[in-house]
Amino acid sequence: PELLCLSAPSESALEQMRQDLADYLRSHPTVNLADVSHTLLMGRKPWPFRLSCAATGAEQASTALASARIAIHRGRSTPELAFMFPGQGSQHVGMAHDLYLQERSFRELVDEVADHLQPHTGVDLRTLAFDPAAEADLNDTAYAQPAIFMVSYALAQWYRRHGWQPNLLIGHSVGEFAAAAVAGVMSLADAAMLVAARGRVMQPLPSGSMLALNLAEPEVQGILPAGLEVAAVNAPELLVVSGPTSQVTDFAEAIERGQYGSQLNCRLLHTSHAFHSAMMDPAVVQFREVVQRVDFAVPRLPIWSTVTGQIMSDQQATDAEYWSQQIRLPVQFSLTLANMLDKPELVLLEVGPGQALTSLARQQSLAAERQFVVSSLPHAKQKSSARQAVYQALTRLWQAGVSPDAQAWFGPQRRRLHLPTYPFERQRHWFEVSSPPDDHSSPVGHAAVGEAGARQPAAEAASVPSDRSTASTVIGQRLSSNAAETQKTAEELVRQHMQIMHRQLDLLSRYPK
Repeated sequence: PELLCLSAPSESALEQMRQDLADYLRSHPTVNLADVSHTLLMGRKPWPFRLSCAATGAEQASTALASARIAIHRGRSTPELAFMFPGQGSQHVGMAHDLYLQERSFRELVDEVADHLQPHTGVDLRTLAFDPAAEADLNDTAYAQPAIFMVSYALAQWYRRHGWQPNLLIGHSVGEFAAAAVAGVMSLADAAMLVAARGRVMQPLPSGSMLALNLAEPEVQGILPAGLEVAAVNAPELLVVSGPTSQVTDFAEAIERGQYGSQLNCRLLHTSHAFHSAMMDPAVVQFREVVQRVDFAVPRLPIWSTVTGQIMSDQQATDAEYWSQQIRLPVQFSLTLANMLDKPELVLLEVGPGQALTSLARQQSLAAERQFVVSSLPHAKQKSSARQAVYQALTRLWQAGVSPDAQAWFGPQRRRLHLPTYPFERQRHWFEVSSPPDDHSSPVGHAAVGEAGARQPAAEAASVPSDRSTASTVIGQRLSSNAAETQKTAEELVRQHMQIMHRQLDLLSRYPK
């Protein structure tokens, strides 16, 4: 599919552009749509009112243009783009399957990651991720985490390969390993080994439970029973507690009885273990032995740590202990995101299955004109096409002010076309001319002041008259029939014209070429 991107300073002009381009495509059914896309995206100045669609041919494009929604980008600069990588729980059978089937470059990337993972997992994760019969196995921690990593890393590299480069990275729990691999902290081979080992050491641990609460962390800490811990702070008033199943169940029942007030609600999560709690301590010890075998490098892209809530330092990124303890420590996603949003302009793109992080990001205090949140893939319960969702995400990125690298997106073979020109919205402006006052030191009527500071005479016309005949016609139509008054007004207009000419000569003498 090719992206068709239109923009204009006003909604009415954009609507006219939409119609003109649709008419052009209908009358040129064999036009090279890639050249159309290249001409629109690289040969036109971007304006605040924007619409964009993706299509595979002229006929489909003309139809898609008709239904494309208009967005308004009022940012003052090109926003930074942040990739958000989801954690466990976002996996589902069929995630990105049609994208894998229809996008050759994405398929190559998934195959590469799957080949690195298979020696460590003992299974082909493509089968688990795409085969409905394997749904039970995909929910096992030992397979869920590598499968999420496989799709997330491949999708991130697909974006980058096609010219959509991130400025920042953030990962939720195991998603932080995908961020680290994209940033070059660890090689793909090492990242695959670590993610597989991470799931493998967690799998045999005693089962536990996790409970989501609609309450801020300080208030939860005051009512949290012994044995339970805050595992993740996902939004200002949404967090997850973790611990043994019996204690989590008792806490949930107490909440439902109203013991902590009628405003507090909870929901048990579908997890097999109590992640990010003391029940993970044995896994930390085993995982540390694996992590210590990896040669880390400093990040080539900034990674926001969901352990500290700050940009990951070079020392943290290359510290085996940081990556070992990351299993155990709570996920400070809300704090991290709040700190990230301090940027002047930022677009958040969820890169991976599901839309959990998109939903969490929208619970922050977003400024509509500066911050934009986009998901890449459909929700697990949605039956829509993953490929269609990804290209829809690209159109929304452009509407938010993010453009791809032209060489990477279009390749070297594109050319400019003669497409419909910009529909200028011409307007007529009228200026009232009144009789001059007795004091000739003041101008006639309400004279306009130009950029150079010169006073321009007021005259009723579409613009300042360009010749004497036009000026005479306007004056004749508007002024009194009294000959003396007409002459007096005309003299005043001539006097003002002379003032303008003298002012222009003065400016030219001050600022010669």
